[in-house]
Amino acid sequence: MNIAPPDAAAVERRIDTIRIDAKRKITRQSRATRIGIGAALAATFALGGAGVATASFPVTVDMQGVVKTKYVDAFVQCSEDAGVETVILTGAASAAVLEGWTAIDTDEYTAIESRMDSRDQGRLGRALSACQQSIAAEVGESIN
Repeated sequence: MNIAPPDAAAVERRIDTIRIDAKRKITRQSRATRIGIGAALAATFALGGAGVATASFPVTVDMQGVVKTKYVDAFVQCSEDAGVETVILTGAASAAVLEGWTAIDTDEYTAIESRMDSRDQGRLGRALSACQQSIAAEVGESIN
């Protein structure tokens, strides 16, 4: 039996179908990854109950929190030394984080954001917790 090869239009339709199916699968996996990362961070990392948000890309995790202003420089230095990119938030970004915190004096607290690769979030999360604990032990009070 002789069968003619498919014409160009049939090949294009088949490729488009495969592309659409692959895109749907990737989207589902990406969404599940972001949800899983957010849930894990909310449960695991508590920089004083930090608000957690994942970035647009599933491999980057952004975590916002608050630290007592007098200890923020030490915490940022410790986390940077541990390999976690941590910045002090200012302006509208800071106000957005601090407004979610009721019953705190915003003059005594500073908003921070830590960014890490989700593939290494376990180790980096433990490093953040260790920084928090070591500074608290050194100063004799909670840093957040």
